[in-house]
Amino acid sequence: MKKLLFTLSCVITLPFLISCSKDDINQDVDLLGVWETNQNSTGIYTLVFGNDNTGLRITKSEFDSGEIVSNAIPFNWKVNDKEVMLLDDEIAQNIYIINDKGELVLSSSKDLRLEKISNHYSKYY
Repeated sequence: MKKLLFTLSCVITLPFLISCSKDDINQDVDLLGVWETNQNSTGIYTLVFGNDNTGLRITKSEFDSGEIVSNAIPFNWKVNDKEVMLLDDEIAQNIYIINDKGELVLSSSKDLRLEKISNHYSKYY
């Protein structure tokens, strides 16, 4: 009888222990990959999140003259709940929020929204 009660109590409590895993909380968006937005009709802003918390910030602008200017700046990043913080030496830290739609939104400018366009970031490294 003791074995039966022990087994029954294990079967009942096990789902509660497994379903409350800390790793599952707020991890519904996979950050690794390529995120992009069109800033306007002439510019593209891209963030690439790779392994080991490394990434690239890529901007590309096309002018009326046909000239195209682009640059890529490496950064490190960290995630805290639904905040993504870009860490680099050249510019101030940028904090993005993962909204309910799964977009990255720059916290200082709600107009800058990035959507994930690809999981494949390896071509950038």
